Amino acid sequence: MLHGLQKKQDEIPVFGVEQQGTVVGFATWGTFRPYPAYSKTAEHSVYIAREYQRRGFGRLLLETIIRETTAREIHLLVAGIDLANEASIALHRHAGFSHAGTIHEAGYKFKRWPNLEFWQLLLK
Repeated sequence: MLHGLQKKQDEIPVFGVEQQGTVVGFATWGTFRPYPAYSKTAEHSVYIAREYQRRGFGRLLLETIIRETTAREIHLLVAGIDLANEASIALHRHAGFSHAGTIHEAGYKFKRWPNLEFWQLLLK
């Protein structure tokens, strides 16, 4: 079951997937960069709990984000994806996103320096 909430400050929805009373995934978007020139560009996040992956929930949430940002006249949707996250890269490629660049060792998490790939989708 898909649910919607709001990020209060910017009135941006947060969508969640529920299974048997438990939220197992969510997706939302936010400001790409805090400058007027980037006001029509958004960066989104999609998260699915490991044990609920590969069930179509990521695709459902990403399609919802694409539909909602298009309706709000966002021009470009950006995803920052850990290069090691092959499933997310495949999901975004399937949805029509294209690779826009890689930032090497962009952060530190899980005791490693991940490479961050940016994927983009021009919205109609």
